[in-house]
Amino acid sequence: MIDLYTHLLLNVGQVPKSEIVFTEIAKKLVEQGITTAVVAPCDDGSSRVHRQNVRTYIQQANELLSSKFIPLHLIGAQEVIASSDIPMQYNNHQLMTVNENNKYLYLRLPPQGFQFDIETLVYDLQLAGLIPVFLHPEKYPSFQENTNSLYKIVKQGAVLLLDAQNFLGMNSRKTKKVAFQLLDHGLCHAISSGVNPFTYQKASLAKVYNLISHQYGEALRDTLIENAQAIVSGHSISKDEPERIKKTKFLGIF
Repeated sequence: MIDLYTHLLLNVGQVPKSEIVFTEIAKKLVEQGITTAVVAPCDDGSSRVHRQNVRTYIQQANELLSSKFIPLHLIGAQEVIASSDIPMQYNNHQLMTVNENNKYLYLRLPPQGFQFDIETLVYDLQLAGLIPVFLHPEKYPSFQENTNSLYKIVKQGAVLLLDAQNFLGMNSRKTKKVAFQLLDHGLCHAISSGVNPFTYQKASLAKVYNLISHQYGEALRDTLIENAQAIVSGHSISKDEPERIKKTKFLGIF
């Protein structure tokens, strides 16, 4: 099983600061059935973790895992803050796609919210041959209050990667509600654990998959698992036709 988004690089960002914690997190993932995990250092333009550095960190981490006989393999990506100049950065070979497959690029919303036309960004990235993957959109107020924008970019071809922690209610009740609404309306294409040194004891991708299998059926769970493999491999994912979330339903009691 693949975990598409983790914080598991030693001393890079919000990640383990010691081999002991690194090993504990890795073992926890393996216990859940994870065999491959994507590590995605954040590239905000000012504190850039360059592609070559990411490769080096991953090689070192995989060597450490191997030396401790932990059957987990790490692969790389970059978490890039969404902005209008991303296509130019990619064309200048500054950004790393998932597993360097030159197809899927991880994006997250800027802290200040939308300062650009997100639909134009999705279009421009597709012209560059990329599929934007928006990370945990369910937690951002800009998306929570305007789910129609998510519907529009999914119709354009964007992928939404949701956080297992939000399905488990580890953040706010509202965020949990939004996560399930996106799943209900074909606006969730994959799920990741997002584990870091502060959440790995509770964050469980396997637990969310079991929950989805119980509530929605095995077919949806299997699709989400297969989509994770497709994103890593650079293949097309399976998508249901997305539906708009009616505002009256979205603003229900949380």
